[in-house]
Amino acid sequence: MLVVAPIDGKAFGVEAKKAIKQGAKVIAYDRLISSAPISTYVSFDGVAVGKAQGTWLAAHTKKGSRITIINGATTDNNAHLFNQGYMSVLNPLFKKGLRTRVGPAAGTWTPGWDPPTAQREMEQLLTKSNNGIDAVLSANDGMAGGIIAALKAQSLTLPVTGQDASLEGVQNIILGTQGMSVFKDFRLQAPAAARAAAALVLGKKKIPGANAQVANGSGKLIPSIILPVKAIDKSNLSLLVKNGWVKQYLGGLKTVCKGMPKTSICK
Repeated sequence: MLVVAPIDGKAFGVEAKKAIKQGAKVIAYDRLISSAPISTYVSFDGVAVGKAQGTWLAAHTKKGSRITIINGATTDNNAHLFNQGYMSVLNPLFKKGLRTRVGPAAGTWTPGWDPPTAQREMEQLLTKSNNGIDAVLSANDGMAGGIIAALKAQSLTLPVTGQDASLEGVQNIILGTQGMSVFKDFRLQAPAAARAAAALVLGKKKIPGANAQVANGSGKLIPSIILPVKAIDKSNLSLLVKNGWVKQYLGGLKTVCKGMPKTSICK
């Protein structure tokens, strides 16, 4: 039994095929493994993540706003799902002239989701556009941090999206330098994968919790457990306090609110 969270799902597909031929069961955890006939895929709804980001950004910009897009790593299947989601919201606005795209049509792809690289990308976009950017679709909180640093150097505060409900992301939302993040409750993911693994070891055909079938290029549809996501911004940050996320993963309110203004969950 292999439970794998591949950084490069396409590359690992080769190794997965070898393992499967030797009788192993393979579960793709968080990121999809391509081309191999794996047994199960456990992740969050990546397209829904992107739609949440795109919907928030559309609601917090106005007609004619100039938007640039900073994607994750092109080798990461999740990054493409996120891109699919937010482009489904933004592309119609671009086509109708309701918003203006700044930068490459599909956005700028960031190797390794690296925040310093995202900062350099943002600096270059600002330079090329003569600071002509009104909002930024950042695919996650880490890159948003780098993007915000680039904006700060130009004395700019713009609507910026994120993902992961990280400590940095939550603090930036409180500060007002980041508009939103997407909460994915990882506490649901490992137990779901464990239940799937147990079922496979016992030879059961039905995967507990499977609610979708996902194509991965192997010629078969993969039984999948796709978990829900939630957009968060200043209006509902208290959700992360109530559900224990702040205490369990962000070090508690004392850590989150250190150096923060007395607003939102830090009142």
